[in-house]
Amino acid sequence: MSGLTQPQINAKKTGINGHLDQLGCHSWNNAFGFNNKPGNYVPTLVINAAGAMAPVGAPRNNCRLPAALVYDPATNPNGTRCGDPDLSAAVWGTTTGIAPGSLRALQTGDNVGIQYGLKAMIAGAITPEEFVTLNERIGGFDADFNRRAARTTADLAALDIAYRAGIVASGANLGKLPIIDSRGWDEQGIHYIWRSFAERARIDAANDGSHGDQVMWRYGAGLLPATAAQATAVTLRSLLTMDTWLSNLNVSAPKETLNSVRRQADVIAAKPADAVDFCFLTGDTNFTTPVADMALCDADPRLPKHASPRQVAGGPLVENILKCELKPLNSVDYAPRVFSSAQWARLQATFQDGVCDWSEKGVGQRRAASPLTFADGPGGKRLPPPPVSHPRSGHGRDHDDDDHDNARDHHDRDDG
Repeated sequence: MSGLTQPQINAKKTGINGHLDQLGCHSWNNAFGFNNKPGNYVPTLVINAAGAMAPVGAPRNNCRLPAALVYDPATNPNGTRCGDPDLSAAVWGTTTGIAPGSLRALQTGDNVGIQYGLKAMIAGAITPEEFVTLNERIGGFDADFNRRAARTTADLAALDIAYRAGIVASGANLGKLPIIDSRGWDEQGIHYIWRSFAERARIDAANDGSHGDQVMWRYGAGLLPATAAQATAVTLRSLLTMDTWLSNLNVSAPKETLNSVRRQADVIAAKPADAVDFCFLTGDTNFTTPVADMALCDADPRLPKHASPRQVAGGPLVENILKCELKPLNSVDYAPRVFSSAQWARLQATFQDGVCDWSEKGVGQRRAASPLTFADGPGGKRLPPPPVSHPRSGHGRDHDDDDHDNARDHHDRDDG
C-alpha cells in the first residue's frame, strides 16, 4: 500500500475487516490475541491507530504459573500447557504435540480456503492485486500458536465436539429460550452489534424464520449503561421483563425437570407485551424514548450492524462455520473484477485445494446433542433421563441406580 495516505490505508483495512473502522481488529489482538499461547510469551500489541506492533511488557503465561512449570517445546515439552484449548482438554481430548513426546488439546481454529477481503475487492474498496497479496501473506498459526506461512488447520474431531456439545451456540437450542439481547456500543472494541443479528439469524435458520423468543435492545451511548437513568431504562427494565417472562413460562409451560425442553412456541406465548425490539437513539442520553421503528434505529450512526472479516470473505451472518467445505476457484465469482494471468496463477497457488463454499454446511457441522456430560471423558455423552425412585427392594440397593446406569447405555446418542 505504498503511496497511500494513512486514512486511505485505514479505509482499506476497514473494508477487509468489515468493522466500523480499523480499530476493532486492534482491540481483538490486544485483548485476546494470545489466549491460545501454551507457554511463556511477551505479547506483541498494536501500539497506535496506524496498526504498528511491538513487544510490550514482561514474559508471562496464561496459567499465571511460575515460568519453569509451563510448557516450552525445547526445555519443558511436558510442562503445563496454558492455551485456551488446553485448559479444556477434558472436553476436547488430546493429540500429539509439536515437541516430541508432548501432548496438546485438539482445537477448532481454521482459515483454510477463506478469501479475506473478497467483498471489499468486488466492491472496489481494495484492488485485485491487494486481494491476491493479502491472501498470499495472511498465513495462520501452528499448534503452539506461532505464526506461520501456511493457513491454520482444525482438528476434525474437535469440530464434531464443538457442534455436538453446543459450544457453537445452536439456533435450535437458542430458540427454546427467552432472550433479551441488550446491546450497547463497542464497535471499536470487541462487542459488535452484528453479533446480536447473528444470534437472530441462527434462531431464524433453525425455526423456519421465527425469532419471536429473542428481542434486541440497542443503545449507542456506550457498552453498558453509565448513568442511573440509563440503568433504570435498560438494566432494571430487562431484569423485570425477564422475571415476568420466566414467571409466565412457569405457569403456562412448567418444566418437569431442570433439563426438560420447552418449545419455541411456548416461549413466545409467554412473552410479555413490552418484550419487543427497540433502541434508544444516540441523542437520547437519558434513555427516555424507546424507538420501535427498526429503520430509525438502523439509521442512527452508532446503531447499525457492521460485519466481520469472515462475512467480508463471503461467510454467512450466522457465523457458525468453523471450517468451510472447499470448491474450485472460478473467475466468474469475482465479477466485475478481473485478474491478470499472473494474479490468477498466484491465487491458484494460494488456494491449491480450493476456496470456501459458504453455501455448504461447515466441515463436521451437525445438530447439537447438548446437554452433554464429560464425566466419562472427552467428546461427551448425552445426559441420561433423570433417575426414577422406587421402593427399596430389601437387597441393600435402590433400583434407581440400575435404572440410571441402563439409561446411560441406551440414551447416549445424538440427534444426527
